[in-house]
Amino acid sequence: HLETFKKCFIGSEAVDILVKEGFSASRSEAVELGKELLKEGLIKHVTNDNDFEDKKLFYRFAMLEPSRGYAVTKESWAQFAKSKQSFSGDISSDRAMDEEVSPLDEHNIKLLDLVKPKKWVDPEPLKKYHLVVIGAGAGGLISAIQSAGLGGKVALIEKHLLGGDCLNVGCVPSKALIRCARAAKEVMNAESFGIEIEGKVKVNFGKVMERMRRLRARIAPTDSAKRFTGLGV
Repeated sequence: HLETFKKCFIGSEAVDILVKEGFSASRSEAVELGKELLKEGLIKHVTNDNDFEDKKLFYRFAMLEPSRGYAVTKESWAQFAKSKQSFSGDISSDRAMDEEVSPLDEHNIKLLDLVKPKKWVDPEPLKKYHLVVIGAGAGGLISAIQSAGLGGKVALIEKHLLGGDCLNVGCVPSKALIRCARAAKEVMNAESFGIEIEGKVKVNFGKVMERMRRLRARIAPTDSAKRFTGLGV
């Protein structure tokens, strides 16, 4: 009955069928049934952003989903951190200093658990994909998630950290540092605004960097392995 699209169906069309075939007495009852199916994991919204609704939203049957990679939940970078001070990954020596994750404090451990799970089990590869994305930077992540959302079979390959330069060493860290620099300048120029500060203004660069790591870890779930496997990549 749900053949408008090959890999997914529309919520309002499903409600039509549930009422027409007598599975539900009303459209509101059909919606409640759809919510139960989603709650039990039998169906899913294509981007995991919506509950089941009587609207033109796209859903998929979980049984038609291919196998996904997954992180072994009992393994965490917290154990690794007990004996190490940093992580540079399996990368070439000429980039080791650029891509090193250090120190292994609570923020960087959270980051690594999200974008570089300590123990990752790869999915059973398909014989054919619609799209293979090499590199999980900003462009790669968007390409993968958009294609998977439309029902495409997508493989995402990343050697180091999900999120690429933007999350880990570029956009996010730089903006965090720039904001701190702006705050320091405003404080140092406070007198021109009639604000008097007693004592010397001091920038604690260690705390500036700790703030950056905290903000980066807070944003990391958006680029996490768990999120993208849940979205069909």
